[in-house]
Amino acid sequence: MHGQLSHSPRSTHGSVAGIEAATWKGELGNKGQVFIDNNRPHKHLGHATLLGDQHDALRSRLRQMNIGTLEMGSNGAHQLYVASGGNRAAAAITTARGNPEDTAAGAFLVKRSGGAVQRFNAIDGIVTPVEIESAEYDLLIAANNERTLAALSGLLISVSL
Repeated sequence: MHGQLSHSPRSTHGSVAGIEAATWKGELGNKGQVFIDNNRPHKHLGHATLLGDQHDALRSRLRQMNIGTLEMGSNGAHQLYVASGGNRAAAAITTARGNPEDTAAGAFLVKRSGGAVQRFNAIDGIVTPVEIESAEYDLLIAANNERTLAALSGLLISVSL
């Protein structure tokens, strides 16, 4: 059953250390919820990432698309909720990344549970995708599927133009 973890020693896909997990199978535009970690400008590695008006634009566009946003807990908790198939958990957007360990485990779990992950650099409000898996990035989207990831990636990039 989606949204619950179950032990299955025979499972290989979507299993981490014998615990089976799968992301929510719903669609972003069908009552999906997006976790966002921060609503203020943040500096990472000495440079500004998203600016204040970009945070506002991101939330405004999500509301216009009728997508709920949640701001609670840590980045790791957001990503774990997406990885475990939490009810309507379509994605987690990390805009205030600290150290690599803030997102590495959560991103791994989302991917292992059937989701998709994209890293971005954001320097002084200009957002660009990171094309390779790297520890050097500023923002992260961890999504329940490739369609959600594509929609939110486009949205995130659009608020930087």
